[in-house]
Amino acid sequence: MVLERDEIRCLFEPVSTSDELKVSRCIFRDAYLTDESKEELQKHLGLGTFTEIKAENSIDLLNGRAANPRFIERVPRGAKFSGEIVLQIYEGDDAEQLKEVVNDALKMLELNYLGGSGTRGYGRVEIHSQDFQKVEF
Repeated sequence: MVLERDEIRCLFEPVSTSDELKVSRCIFRDAYLTDESKEELQKHLGLGTFTEIKAENSIDLLNGRAANPRFIERVPRGAKFSGEIVLQIYEGDDAEQLKEVVNDALKMLELNYLGGSGTRGYGRVEIHSQDFQKVEF
């Protein structure tokens, strides 16, 4: 799964729909915590609490003492979010190829991470996408 720059750029570069209006093919909407996850998190973390604070530090190898304490706020493992990606197909587009590029990019995201501290294991995501639904106007 190697995506070419032009394939990725095609999703985000402006598409002229008129002399003045330019839009992209791909729109990423916000992802919200599901009601099920809200209930589960509040059961374990407390009413109105959806994130946890994790304390970390590094060890000074010369003297074996903890140094540089820091606190990381994070979404607990297993939390589920629901979001939406809108893929706009224009005349002349290869719809199947564009869908494949989106799906490949999502697979690549699963192999990487979202947000900061990914090298420490944070931000790992698993994406369960549904099939594309065609909507006509």
